[in-house]
Amino acid sequence: MFYYKFIKPSHLLFFCLLTMTALSFGASAEITATPNPSNDGNFTLSWEGDWNAQSYQVYETGPNNSKRQIGFNLGQRSLPLTGRAPGTWYYEVTYVISGAPVTRKETGSVTVVAAAPSIPSSLSVPSSDSDGGFTVSWGASSGTVTKYELYRNNSLVYSGMSRSR
Repeated sequence: MFYYKFIKPSHLLFFCLLTMTALSFGASAEITATPNPSNDGNFTLSWEGDWNAQSYQVYETGPNNSKRQIGFNLGQRSLPLTGRAPGTWYYEVTYVISGAPVTRKETGSVTVVAAAPSIPSSLSVPSSDSDGGFTVSWGASSGTVTKYELYRNNSLVYSGMSRSR
């Protein structure tokens, strides 16, 4: 839809500048994260930006729903982040034009997934047994372990956090 307005020549420049600025604040764009999902909590945010923007402010809302500003007066249109815990993280970029944040925002999210724990570092089983009563033990796994499971002949015989049975 187009509108035409007849104005005095002295007001033409002001009208054109106002129109150009208003058009540049169109619908919100999306922030992208690379990689997404992230397996280690490290990723880079990037956004389209605006040719009028002098800088950008970046806000983060973590899995616990607390919002905080993590980028202040950024001149670039990307931000590398590290060490984010598993969960979904939400981001918002606000444009700064003429020294003040404006309503134009870009939003996006990234999911950080927990890496699978490693295989236990060792397994100790006696080489022989005369009475059927023996102890099996194993080393720790790296990563987040919620329980160890021990099977004998495809049947579960132990489930828990102890590393011996």
